[in-house]
Amino acid sequence: SALSTVESRMNAWFSSVDSSNYPAPTVSEGGELIFGGKASATFDSERKELSLKIGDDSETVSCPEVADITFACEGNLVKCTVTFHVNEESRTYSFLLLKRSVNS
Repeated sequence: SALSTVESRMNAWFSSVDSSNYPAPTVSEGGELIFGGKASATFDSERKELSLKIGDDSETVSCPEVADITFACEGNLVKCTVTFHVNEESRTYSFLLLKRSVNS
């Protein structure tokens, strides 16, 4: 269920920034997914929290079973890799998000 929560919240947040008002995504050296300073997503591995921001609005999603979430970008394609623990084993799950609207 932790994976479902992370993926659904990321999808909802990502669809909000899928407009021409937001540039193509990038990943900072610290691992934060950024849309030109207007929106960002980051995972705090110590607190086990996913932070999703759009302008002044923000949402924090608690993810106690998740060890890490990393982001990678290639153009308008974002790969989200979630590392989690099941029965004392680490596993990973990746999903892709595609920004269809481009900044004009």
